[in-house]
Amino acid sequence: MATDRELIEETICQFAWGYDTANDDLMSDVFTDDAVLTIAITGADPFPPFEGKEGLMGLFKGALAEQTDQRRHVVSNFIFESEGPSEAKVVSYLTLIATADGATSLLSAGVYHDELVKDGNGKWRITKRHIALDSAY
Repeated sequence: MATDRELIEETICQFAWGYDTANDDLMSDVFTDDAVLTIAITGADPFPPFEGKEGLMGLFKGALAEQTDQRRHVVSNFIFESEGPSEAKVVSYLTLIATADGATSLLSAGVYHDELVKDGNGKWRITKRHIALDSAY
């Protein structure tokens, strides 16, 4: 049986897999209904927050519709800042890679700051995510 840490890591990676395979259900499933997403890019003004699962999915679907390459979100270096029976704060690295026209390149790197809660069915979901990107792409 998987530990809570393993389930939390899987939740974070499920979003990456969902985005990279354009699977709306997988992406949506990792967030609470009232989730909040903030994004900051080094050297740029921060974006306004995206609020609620519907708002987040609008952002992701819009980005996917404009995308012409194949993205790979590589998530690594999980650090548990706090962990309880039903809440956790986790920091992890994001490496964003893209392949287009047979060439693969690094688009950006950054850090996910996630707050997760465990629902009544034992599923961990992201309630707050802050993405700090090292550069724009």
